Amino acid sequence: MSSIAKSFKLSKETQISNYLGAKKFLEVIYKHKFNIKFFKSNSGYIFQNNNNKINLNSKLTKPFNPYIFAQIKAYKLIKHHRKLGMNCYSIIFFNIESLLKPKEFFIKKICNAVKQEKNINVGNINNIRDFSWAPEIMEGVYLLHKIKPCDIILGSGKGMSGKQIIKYLFTLKKLNYKKYINVKKSLFKKNEKKIIVSSMKETLRKLKKFKWKPKIFGEKLLYKMYNGL
Repeated sequence: MSSIAKSFKLSKETQISNYLGAKKFLEVIYKHKFNIKFFKSNSGYIFQNNNNKINLNSKLTKPFNPYIFAQIKAYKLIKHHRKLGMNCYSIIFFNIESLLKPKEFFIKKICNAVKQEKNINVGNINNIRDFSWAPEIMEGVYLLHKIKPCDIILGSGKGMSGKQIIKYLFTLKKLNYKKYINVKKSLFKKNEKKIIVSSMKETLRKLKKFKWKPKIFGEKLLYKMYNGL
């Protein structure tokens, strides 16, 4: 369950998939003393940002929806079990894009609207988010088993607003986005943060010897998404 919007209606499923599953795995690993590494995916949305880039020293935010509530519990759970000597990691992801992502997610939704030349309703398009490319991020995930258990951020480290995304994608088909995009205040999310962008400084330091760093973001990412559909 990775949708904040859906988490309000599916709070039980959100709790199970983002917290309880990890808890059960960790209990079994600890009880049987299995010598394995456990990786838990988490979200950059669990941190406050104060309009700065998010790092691991950023304060945790108030859990204003079921998704963030479950992920904060899981984040603390991993820290607790690491103190018990377990090899467990929290991987803090941001917005990861893939051709396999459901069509209701923002970038894919805009890509489809452009291709079909249809009108579309959107929420706040001035918010800035960190978008990264899934295959590239998973290369980073693979490398984590070669470093000591820790909390680590994986993102692009670059911010892009909804408006920037819309303008670029409609330009690919030489269309005026203003004729197709309808901003609806009813779609604005309550307590939504204006900027959620990762700081990759510490991550790049930890993975420096592997020469890994994100290269696909911004317009390059949008182009790959649009042409891949």
